Amino acid sequence: MVPQNSRGPSSYISEYDLEMYLKDIKNLAIIIDACHSGGMKDLVSDGQILIASSKNEEPSNELWNGQMSVFTYNLVNAIRSERMRTHDLSLQNCFYRARENTLKWPGQRLLKQNPVIVDRTGGNFRIT
Repeated sequence: MVPQNSRGPSSYISEYDLEMYLKDIKNLAIIIDACHSGGMKDLVSDGQILIASSKNEEPSNELWNGQMSVFTYNLVNAIRSERMRTHDLSLQNCFYRARENTLKWPGQRLLKQNPVIVDRTGGNFRIT
């Protein structure tokens, strides 16, 4: 994984290293908001959930005002909305609401974006 502000090979984490760091951690939510982030779906182990802002072959669109991406904006709003409704938040429920709104966003714009979830938690991942 190479951050946008990378200064070459010394400033990135290889997919292999990331997988080794995360493989034995249980009760872990991984949220990746980057172009082609769905390609990281094989990273998920038992007891983990991955939320990716787009499929492997897709971009991750930014809002035109530059503050955050479309998916992050929708996920933050879904979490806020769910928090107002209940204090027992399900990350999966928030994802599906954010995904629905992200799918609606392109409208007549050119770049389609489909957020992805890989859930190996065996149930609802709760945010407290």
